[in-house]
Amino acid sequence: METKTFFNGVFPILSTPFDEQGKINFGDLTRQVDWNLEVGVHGIGIAMASEIFKLSEQERDQVLSTVVRDVKGRVPVVMNTGAEGTFLSIQYSKKAESLGANALMIRPPILMGVHPSEVNDFFIQIAKEVNVPIFMQDQPDAQISPQMAISLSQEHENLCYVKCETQPTVPRVKETIDKLSSQSKLIVFGGAGGMFMLEEIKAGSVGTMPNGSMSDVLVEIWNLWEEGDRISAEKKFSENTNLLRLSMQSLGIANWLNKYILVKKGVIKNSFPRSPSLKPDHDQFMQIDRLFENPI
Repeated sequence: METKTFFNGVFPILSTPFDEQGKINFGDLTRQVDWNLEVGVHGIGIAMASEIFKLSEQERDQVLSTVVRDVKGRVPVVMNTGAEGTFLSIQYSKKAESLGANALMIRPPILMGVHPSEVNDFFIQIAKEVNVPIFMQDQPDAQISPQMAISLSQEHENLCYVKCETQPTVPRVKETIDKLSSQSKLIVFGGAGGMFMLEEIKAGSVGTMPNGSMSDVLVEIWNLWEEGDRISAEKKFSENTNLLRLSMQSLGIANWLNKYILVKKGVIKNSFPRSPSLKPDHDQFMQIDRLFENPI
């Protein structure tokens, strides 16, 4: 089986910019796309870190259409089209493809509990309805085991990527790579905010899908690694570990902090997420300010 398209590198997940009233700031969205392209990203994603689950269907389409328009085919655009039902995910997927998405990202449905055989059918039915590659998203609360990912990749050619985010991610990546056979062309990406990017690369991943606030740093690290300057790559990564760690907090704090980092970099105007998103306290914002002055 031949994989239709080969993606690799840094594919940041955009933050959806909102104003204080919760309306999407499409000017800031365009500026964010432009900034990512300027720093040399290899692809762009719209997914969970984009607060996609807080967008109406019309807004989802508007965000994707804006990103596709601004990218102008320079890098692939990946759209999250997961849903709790097969029918709805197929509708999202077909619409995303029609609007210009180059690939889809989908995690298993989890709300009511789903038997593994149903997860298998869920992915196969969606794959049959589209003509673009699909990233199967393996998350701690919506897991796709290495064996399931490999099996699905053998059942349909569109199911050719897996994004490993079930922690610890490094052994997850390695186990998936180790179990691959000549019959499977599954391609492995890392995620989890890019926190373990270098370790995942060493284990065999070919790319990462981090939060979009650190694209400039992670692209620089990726390029250094690819050029064979492993020492400089490790040093640069270590210098930015504190910012990466801060930006990965749960309960919606990450939505605020990733956008605040983008504000500090002059990419967007404000850091408002949509609710519910727990607002960090003053000290956390100040910690980011200090890290910009002295990363170590």
